[in-house]
Amino acid sequence: MYADGDANISYFLRDAKAAGFHTYGGTQPKSGPMTDEERAERRTLIANNKAWASAEIVRREW
Repeated sequence: MYADGDANISYFLRDAKAAGFHTYGGTQPKSGPMTDEERAERRTLIANNKAWASAEIVRREW
């Protein structure tokens, strides 16, 4: 109970899966092998992220 007299009730679930709840969306890992196009896109993304980090260091020194 709070100082103003209002009660705060919270409910919790110990085992969401057993209660029938499921998680959907981007939090689940993608399964299965990547296509050649997806692999190339991932390589490009990683290279761009590394270049961005390097450029940021140079900009800060400048």
